[in-house]
Amino acid sequence: MTNHQVNVLGLVLTVAGALVFVWTSAVMVMANRSYHGPSEGQHRTEKSAHLVGALLLVIGFALQLAASLAR
Repeated sequence: MTNHQVNVLGLVLTVAGALVFVWTSAVMVMANRSYHGPSEGQHRTEKSAHLVGALLLVIGFALQLAASLAR
């Protein structure tokens, strides 16, 4: 893969990770607005999604850093 392709792949993964955080936050805000609050399942889903989102962000930023250092 060329440096440009690695950079673009890193950007895509970073955006995907950020979208996971936005989606999870939106779900929790909507759950907090209900009368019963968020369920235990929603809290578990939130923790899993934060882990996945963080991993995507780290991998994406690492790929972008590797592509810029290889130039």
